[in-house]
Amino acid sequence: GEYCNIENGTCPSGCADGYLGKSCQTQIPFLADAPVIQSKSPTAITLRWDPWKGELDSNMHIEYKVEYRLHQHHTMNPTWEEWNTRVRQKIQNIIVVRIENLRISTHYNFRVTPYLYVGDKIYEGAMSPVSSPYKTTCAAPEPPDIEQVEAMVDEDRHKALLTVRWTMLSESEVNCDSIKVYRVQYQERGAAAWETVLASLNT
Repeated sequence: GEYCNIENGTCPSGCADGYLGKSCQTQIPFLADAPVIQSKSPTAITLRWDPWKGELDSNMHIEYKVEYRLHQHHTMNPTWEEWNTRVRQKIQNIIVVRIENLRISTHYNFRVTPYLYVGDKIYEGAMSPVSSPYKTTCAAPEPPDIEQVEAMVDEDRHKALLTVRWTMLSESEVNCDSIKVYRVQYQERGAAAWETVLASLNT
C-alpha cells in the first residue's frame, strides 16, 4: 500500500477517490438517499432531501442538479430531463424544490446530483439513488360540448322532460384515471338556484 503524510494528509499519487485538496481532507459530496415527495398537484411535484453535511471552506459551495423522467409504466425507454434551475445549498437544512410543468396524473422518477464548486473548479459528486415513482394528481377536465337538448312532454305523468346529449370525453381529455359520473345542471327561467342531475357513464 501507499504511505501518506500523517501530518498533512498528502499522498504521493494524489488523494483517494472522493477526496480533494492539498491535504486530501475535503470530501466530494454524495447523496446516499433518494429525494422524497413533500407535496403534489396536477402539474407539479415538490421534492425534499437532506443536504450534504460535510465541512466547506469559504471559497466552496454546493449546487444540486435535479433530473426527472417518466416512469416506465408510461414509456419503455424514458429519458432523463434536467430541471431548469440548479439548487444552491445555503444552509444545512432540508432542501426543497418544486418541479413544474409535469403531465397530469402521471408517474415520475427523480434523482439528484451534487456539485462541489471550489473557486473556478467544479467537482461532480455521486448521484442519489432513483426515487420511487411519484404521481401527479388528477385535474378537472373541461366540460364536453352539448350536442342536443330536446324538450318533450310526458302526458301520462303530466311532466315536461328535457333530454341532453353530449359526446363522452376521450381518455386524453379526462386528465385522470376515469370519469365516474357526469353532473348535469339546469336552471328554470327566473330562478336563482341551479338544479343538479347526476348521470352515470351509461346514461
